[in-house]
Amino acid sequence: MNVTVYLPGLTTIAMSSFFIRHPHEPVNAFTAVFDSYPLNFLSVIPATVGLLFLMSAHAISYPWAFRIVAVFAFAGAVLAIVNPATIFSRIVDGLFRDISDRTHRLFGNIFGAVMITWIR
Repeated sequence: MNVTVYLPGLTTIAMSSFFIRHPHEPVNAFTAVFDSYPLNFLSVIPATVGLLFLMSAHAISYPWAFRIVAVFAFAGAVLAIVNPATIFSRIVDGLFRDISDRTHRLFGNIFGAVMITWIR
């Protein structure tokens, strides 16, 4: 089950490292995906991420942290399906358009490294 921890950890580190070299291309790609596909279809992504974190929670030293991330991912999936008053669209705009590329890189490198170091 350690593979389910290595996969999101290394993916997060790789994505944030890509932000170092190309700061605006990933943001443009993510916003294009959110603009072109309906949110009901895209709600599968956070649900899958939440399931992955929930399955791999027992393989790390602090399983409560992965369970909290899983709950937030499931809440994001439900919010994407329901989308009251276009709140999910405003959250996506805030995450991809309003946050600087330095914040994305910092969060990705720290979160990915923490995931990998917490493996038992």
